[in-house]
Amino acid sequence: MGPSASALDAGERLRPWLAAGLRYLYRPGRGSGPGRGPEAWPAPWDEYLRRAPKSARIVWTYHLLGRDLGGSPDPARAALFRGLLGALGWPKGTTAFWPCTEPVRGNLVENPRLFWRGCLELGVPVVAFFGEDADLVLGSGEPSGAAGRIKVITLPDPALLLEMSEEERAKAAAPLFALGL
Repeated sequence: MGPSASALDAGERLRPWLAAGLRYLYRPGRGSGPGRGPEAWPAPWDEYLRRAPKSARIVWTYHLLGRDLGGSPDPARAALFRGLLGALGWPKGTTAFWPCTEPVRGNLVENPRLFWRGCLELGVPVVAFFGEDADLVLGSGEPSGAAGRIKVITLPDPALLLEMSEEERAKAAAPLFALGL
């Protein structure tokens, strides 16, 4: 018959399922299953998810990322983030760029619901938000599954980082270096 539910040290709400023969549980935010994967996402989020590294340990986002990923990347921001990633020395695939905004009729509109859904889907423990408008996304739409599980780091806006000296930029990015990913 298999091990008893108490032997598996399962929570009370799972014991009836275990007693009925269930042996494996799907963990939200990992793998595939019903409602998971790019096919369950609206455009352009399906493409963002397809391009995101599945081994990511951190999500980086900023207000204009929806535009940068949508085919109109800013070369200065791209160089800024390449340089920052190089200085961090994290393994390839550690960082996923996941937008908090989406293009709607030529404008970028915050979409906290899909932002947090993506963070949970990617299973990242950390979000780095670049910009003072973080409260537009981080303060709204956060699903209960993210609360307490995802650490949020707020950093200066990319435009401000571009104006900084290398020394100032390194100081501003200190919370990222402290993560040790």
